Amino acid sequence: MKMSLNGAFELKIPLDKTFKFLTDSDNISRCIPDSNDTNIVNKTVFNTSLNMGIGFIKGSFGVHCEIKPRPPNLVLLVIEGGGVGSKMKVQLNLQLTKKSQNLTSVSWTADAEMSGLISGVGENLLKNISGSRIEEIVKRLKESAK
Repeated sequence: MKMSLNGAFELKIPLDKTFKFLTDSDNISRCIPDSNDTNIVNKTVFNTSLNMGIGFIKGSFGVHCEIKPRPPNLVLLVIEGGGVGSKMKVQLNLQLTKKSQNLTSVSWTADAEMSGLISGVGENLLKNISGSRIEEIVKRLKESAK
């Protein structure tokens, strides 16, 4: 099953600091809800385990995340993982735009491909759950970005 999502948010820091913040695996990994056993491989790569509960699928997903900076205003994240009889691959594109000296707009698009048990849950349920998790990630990014 394939799914696309998009949205935007603002961070109250300059564009260069936003870019630096969003290209640091330690910063990004701390903003992911329900993650544990995070291993920072290097500045742009980390692995983590996500506790998932979607419909009848409950368990842990092992996830590999790679941040691919495209200076000065594009950040790509490639997220791949699997667990509980399912696999997923997500490409997240973050486009940064300077709004003012200390305000950066972040427009994002995410293309996800899922297979296995998770694809049987249904697209509407997955979109609702993904939306609430994204809201939590954005909240954490706003709180952490300084």
